[in-house]
Amino acid sequence: MYSFGKFLYVLGIVYAFIIYPVINRLLGEYGSITDLFICVIFSITSIVLFFRLKIITLNKIDVLFILFNIWLLVRIFTSSVPTEISSVFIVLLSVLIYLCVRISPFDCYISHILFVGGCVQAFIGILQSNDLFQQYNLFFKVCGSFNNPALWGLYLAISFLSGYALLLKHKNCLLHISPFIILILYALYLSQSRTAWLAVICGIIYLHKLYKKKIFITISLLFLLYLLYIQRPESVIGRLYIYVVSLDIFNSSPLFGHGVGSFKSLYMPAQAEWLMKNQNSNFAFIADDNIFTFNELLHIGCETGIIGIGLFISVILYCMILRNKSHNEKFYISILILLTTFSMFSYPFNELLFIIIFSVIVALISNDYYKPIVVINVRKHSYVYIVLFCLLALCVAAKYTRRYYIIERTLHYSAPGIKNNAIYIGIKGERLFNMGKYIDAIPLLEKSNKLIPNSKILNILGVCYRIKGNYDIAEKTFIQSSEMVPSRILPRYNLFKLYLQQKNYDKAKKSAFDILNMKVKVVNSTVIRIRNEIKEFSKNI
Repeated sequence: MYSFGKFLYVLGIVYAFIIYPVINRLLGEYGSITDLFICVIFSITSIVLFFRLKIITLNKIDVLFILFNIWLLVRIFTSSVPTEISSVFIVLLSVLIYLCVRISPFDCYISHILFVGGCVQAFIGILQSNDLFQQYNLFFKVCGSFNNPALWGLYLAISFLSGYALLLKHKNCLLHISPFIILILYALYLSQSRTAWLAVICGIIYLHKLYKKKIFITISLLFLLYLLYIQRPESVIGRLYIYVVSLDIFNSSPLFGHGVGSFKSLYMPAQAEWLMKNQNSNFAFIADDNIFTFNELLHIGCETGIIGIGLFISVILYCMILRNKSHNEKFYISILILLTTFSMFSYPFNELLFIIIFSVIVALISNDYYKPIVVINVRKHSYVYIVLFCLLALCVAAKYTRRYYIIERTLHYSAPGIKNNAIYIGIKGERLFNMGKYIDAIPLLEKSNKLIPNSKILNILGVCYRIKGNYDIAEKTFIQSSEMVPSRILPRYNLFKLYLQQKNYDKAKKSAFDILNMKVKVVNSTVIRIRNEIKEFSKNI
């Protein structure tokens, strides 16, 4: 039983950190099945490990983590928007994984597993950058098995710090570890994630205790932030405006928040209201569709109020005040600092993988917190509680998976009530496109565009036409898409690629000139990559 529990525990960690990010993307529309599998592994592991316990000790970190998740559940069921089953599943899975790690006596070599996972992701990304691995993503050429290069950059940053910590611990393995660290560093460069670089530096500062030189660190970080700002000032200014609008949402219900999942429904009306009051603001041009705060603390505050922020910050602070830290504890805390730094400027907890990593790291730190405040004697009835909790988590996971399966099945058979829903049809069309099923995607995208015409759907539709060989229709589609939203660069870029494919270099030159001289809303990594490619083309003309 003991060896079986160890096998399940290691399998769960390896699956969650290495295999899950890859196959979750490959499964596409049925990716929720991978979430269910994680829940099954850790549920069985928790039950197996629980039966070997005699007592359970809870410390301040445990109590605060549990209270935070209880508060999340309360604000899910009392939210101002309808309850989403995925939110319940994420909270239960987070607690389940935390419980599993806390009661496990095994060392599953987290740093080794994260390092290997980073090598896998780096390899995928480098293949994508050289067009050797097809990535069905309209917006980003290189992003590993993630939907976004920023989150891919975060995973690479965590993996790099894991490899760096291993190098500090095993200096005699320099020749074995260094090549893979360089591989991850190169992939991190390809991600063009400024926040990931900042987060890595903060993690290294903690590992080497450079934070004790406060003046040096303060000046260095301010200088680094300035460098990151001047690289893409429009992006930074845009996020500052998002913070201002988000603060208005927070101030309207500061104590309890508006409920989990409410921010996505509240932000755009709040942005419209803010722009009406500030019509001469530069944000009027930068503003776009948005559902993220780009700051997890602010996001937690908007949805769960000061109570939620207080509990979340308390968990992090108690993790960081551990004394007599061993090498492993320093590594875990450095990862926590990296995650926290990244979360100040992005949205890592929108991805289940990083919620799992956060829960595992906090649980590992809590394992070495030697100040228990509650001691529970495990008796027969206690086994019932843990089994019931695991069954509850499994039921919610099964319902969550079934819900998405039904949606996909309904879309597939075009059932009445949904067959004319442009949003669902558009989502289905995009997913088929991402899976490379271009011919199947075209009729759905055409119908979605007929019901609710928009630039994004037209752009994807144009790519499908181009791949299929319908160049004339693709050209008209890209032109129409760029006319709808003149400040978006992707339709013009796809038109440029179409002309190159047709070897119509005169039109390609004109498109290149338009791209280099157009004014975009936000200069992000995609815009920079496209313009660099266009500049290289212009030099070779």
